[in-house]
Amino acid sequence: MPEALTRAAGQTGPARSYFDARFDALVHPVAPGAHAINGKPSEMLSTVLGSCIAVCLRDEQRRIGGINHFMLPALADGQSQNRDAMLYGDTAMEVLINALMRAGCDRSRLEAKVFGGARIAAAFDQSAIGERNAQFAVDFLSHEKIPVRSRDTGGASPRRILFEPWSGRALVQHIDPLATADLARTEARHQAAISVRRTASSVEMF
Repeated sequence: MPEALTRAAGQTGPARSYFDARFDALVHPVAPGAHAINGKPSEMLSTVLGSCIAVCLRDEQRRIGGINHFMLPALADGQSQNRDAMLYGDTAMEVLINALMRAGCDRSRLEAKVFGGARIAAAFDQSAIGERNAQFAVDFLSHEKIPVRSRDTGGASPRRILFEPWSGRALVQHIDPLATADLARTEARHQAAISVRRTASSVEMF
């Protein structure tokens, strides 16, 4: 079984895992610009999303899956790969798919669940970045012929996602937008830093 591994853009070590007694599971957090794969019973992957998107991919036969967390749809034409590349959907999707294939998954068996893409800050409203991120994810998966089994995107509420790759279960908690000013500021800082360096029916609630 693959070990859970999550690295953010520019991060040198794995994020700190914790035990969640509600689910009797070890939870591995996934930061923006990171991905993780896992296939162990009683282990889950988690992330918190505002306008960002997380795509959960899973090979049901292998009982292995993974999740990514990206902030923008795609690198611009001519833009070089760098440590921020995993913050973009096109790179984040290919990296996650390749990691699953290295773990023994079959690309033709992958199934997806898509989360995030909220409007959580007025500064993002003009660019509708959440909607663009969600549309990119759906278009990418359609192009790659990866079926989307469930989807919870849009709206004004940030989300906390818990994904159990072994079983395929995904749980979503909508968070009060009034309590997420820190999340909005964090996303704004990430996007500003990128700019400077550039110069669902099966969804469970908890």
